[in-house]
Formats: sequence, structure tokens, C-alpha cells
Amino acid sequence: MLFRSHLADLAANSQQLAQRRADHIVAMEAFNAQLDAALQRELYMQQHARSGSEWNEMKSLMDELAALRDDLLRIAQSARTLQADRRKELLAAQTSLETYKKALRDAAAALGALAHVQSDSESAKFVGTYSRDVRDEVKKALDADNKTAKAANALIDAAQSEIKGVNGGAASADSNP
Repeated sequence: MLFRSHLADLAANSQQLAQRRADHIVAMEAFNAQLDAALQRELYMQQHARSGSEWNEMKSLMDELAALRDDLLRIAQSARTLQADRRKELLAAQTSLETYKKALRDAAAALGALAHVQSDSESAKFVGTYSRDVRDEVKKALDADNKTAKAANALIDAAQSEIKGVNGGAASADSNP
């Protein structure tokens, strides 16, 4: 249950992150389009501000500015319409976690079902068998330890009797002049 809750939170947070990312990208692209339009307008004005002041040139400049204005309006309109399309494209590229969430939910349900398949009597038999196995292993380990302890005691006894024999023989040799 906790795992499912975390998965749901992850999916929701991932979707929110994708939504915010798409919003920021689209806003950035729209801002860049506006800056590009302003730059083009400024460059155009600078190029023509330096030209002569005759009426024909002024009229030509006004016609070109009107055409530029129309182009800028088309750019702004296309930026607005492309914004929605780009947003949809970005959101479509977002990988959905629903597929993985469903697979994990199914796996959790299957594991839960397996855990409930075992009856109480089967659980008691398992615990009893396990307890007997542990008891037998402990008994074997103790028996092996007892054999090792007996062998060690025999070696100690043998070493002590050798030491007594050596000490006893030296003491009798010292007492006989």
C-alpha cells in the first residue's frame, strides 16, 4: 500500500514537472520570437534612418515599414499558434509512468496473493520443520564442539602427565646423592 502511494506521488510529480517544463520552454520560445521581431525592426530602422530625406525615399520607407509591420504581426500570430502546438508536442514526448505503475501494482498483488495462499496449518508446519532443523543443526554443532573439547582435554592431560613425569624424575634425581 505504501509502495503504491509512493508510485502515485512519483507519477503525479513527474507529470507536474513535465507540464511546468513545457510551459517554460514554450514561454521562452515565444519571448525569443518577440526579441527577434524587435531586433529585425530595430535593424531595419537603423538601416533606413541613415538614408536620404527625399520624399520618394520616405514613401518607400513607409511602405517597407508597413510590410514589416505585417510580417511582425504574422510572426507574433504564428508564435501564438505554434506555442500551443509546441506545448502539445512536449507533453506528448513525456513518458507516462502509468504503464510501469500498473505493472508494479500487478506484481504487488500477485505477491500478496502468494503470501495469503499458505494456510495457518501450513505456516505452523513450516515453523515446526524450521525449528526442528535449527535444533538438529545446533545439536550437531554442540556434538562437534564436545568432541573437540574432549580431544583438547586429552591433549592437556597428556601434556600435564608428561610435565609431571619430567618434573617428578628431576626431583627424584635431585633427592638421590
